[in-house]
Amino acid sequence: MLSTTIRVIHAIVATHKRLRLGMWLMLICVAMLPFHVIQSAVAQPTVQNGRIAFASNRDGDFEIYVMNADGSDILQLTNNDIDDRDPNWSPDGSQIVFVSSSGSTRELRIMNADGSNQRTLFMSSTNNFDPEWSPDGNEIAFISSQSRAFNIFTVHPDGSNLKQITFGTGKVVGGNFYEPTWSPDGQHLAYLMGEIGGSARGSFDSFGLYTIDLNTLTSIALPIGPSYNNVDWSPDGQSIIFEGIMLMEVVQAVDA
Repeated sequence: MLSTTIRVIHAIVATHKRLRLGMWLMLICVAMLPFHVIQSAVAQPTVQNGRIAFASNRDGDFEIYVMNADGSDILQLTNNDIDDRDPNWSPDGSQIVFVSSSGSTRELRIMNADGSNQRTLFMSSTNNFDPEWSPDGNEIAFISSQSRAFNIFTVHPDGSNLKQITFGTGKVVGGNFYEPTWSPDGQHLAYLMGEIGGSARGSFDSFGLYTIDLNTLTSIALPIGPSYNNVDWSPDGQSIIFEGIMLMEVVQAVDA
């Protein structure tokens, strides 16, 4: 049996993968699960090999840029009349996957780290977004509306082997998924699911935080209350970090 000891602590958290904005945080250790949950504020750029990939609208629309960690050597990688956002590095730092928006349609594109060889990941007339490369570089997880709801899919970096992972219906509860994030061992995804509200990303009143085992497609809900954005794993896979709007208590699991 596990019992719980509850205490409130403050911390400032930084992780290896995305830049984190400093603020007061609360930690949540989930007694019935083998990892911890940390609440924080998160910025969107991603880092690989000392280079930060980010989106900026400094030229009038959003484009993808890279720079050094000290802000030097800024290089613009995309240059067009549509919005390019959400860059995500391949594990070896050789490629970047990103979202290109034209009108109401969002597609996934890939390019080399220097901006060359830009191409569409796969042809689709639906919305595809929230891409994230798997730790081994063999797959990209993302959200797509091709099943008439926002579900999680995976695809190989060459656009082959498209696979549906979740099967939401688009209803108010349990219908739309967002922000799939790989565990360091590549065996699980953490994600958000809209639980109360409408069918669009910004219209939900509450998001649940879940994990899914990619071998069995079994999902687990983390009992931590509503969460909102920017899910990520700790390097050892034992903690999950996310952005919320309220301070939480710490629940620390101890053996009875």
